[in-house]
Amino acid sequence: VGDAGGVGLAAALARGAAGFEWDLQRHLKRVWADVMKEAGTADRPKAALEAAFNWAVSQRYRFYDTDRQDHPAPHTGWLGRWDNENICFVLAELVRFLRDQGHDPNAVQKTWTDRGWVLKDKDGGNKRSRLDGVSVRMVTIQERTLEELFGPLHAKD
Repeated sequence: VGDAGGVGLAAALARGAAGFEWDLQRHLKRVWADVMKEAGTADRPKAALEAAFNWAVSQRYRFYDTDRQDHPAPHTGWLGRWDNENICFVLAELVRFLRDQGHDPNAVQKTWTDRGWVLKDKDGGNKRSRLDGVSVRMVTIQERTLEELFGPLHAKD
């Protein structure tokens, strides 16, 4: 029948029923080459940032919010801080998330930094932000950067 299962069966039936000739292997090689070309050009660091942003949105209550004085710490701990301009990720939580999503956290963060997506302090380390009264270094992404990459974040419903 052929190496491609259902596609091979369809090709054999078309050949037998209608005399239709189709070089299955040649077409599969061409399609596979196109697929591999696209996969090789995928922007994994950008996809990782979009996934991290989507995760932050879904876990919004676990981000410290300076506008909410009544916001108690979640029993599972803070994932970071979110204000009107920045989303700040606790490094250990971001590393865990990226790894769980199949990304190399070190490579992703280096690319984010190289592209200017991560805010740094004067000493080159991750920017310090206050999290529940304590100054800690976090991976800080400006909302403006997210909007440049993914479009408007705050849709008017």
